[in-house]
Amino acid sequence: MKLLVETTDTSQFKILNEGNGKGLYIEGNFIQTNVENKNRRFYPKEVVAPVVEQYITDYVETNAAIGELNHPENPMLNPERACIKIISLVEKGDAYWGKAK
Repeated sequence: MKLLVETTDTSQFKILNEGNGKGLYIEGNFIQTNVENKNRRFYPKEVVAPVVEQYITDYVETNAAIGELNHPENPMLNPERACIKIISLVEKGDAYWGKAK
């Protein structure tokens, strides 16, 4: 099994401090389709969309969408290393815009 590793320019995210200082959020473009990314990969929307919609149903809508800082070395996330919880992910054109706490 090969693990694809992406790099992320975090300047694309907006940092929000909401709820009287009780919540720090990031908001921005989580997934981009139909363009070559910085790693020279191209993800067609017709391939990505069904997978992302299933992820939204299975994880985001059930409050189970977590992420680790940087990319883990294997495809399975370790809940002990979770640093964000994705609370929304919506389609905007060829992108999926997300918000995470």
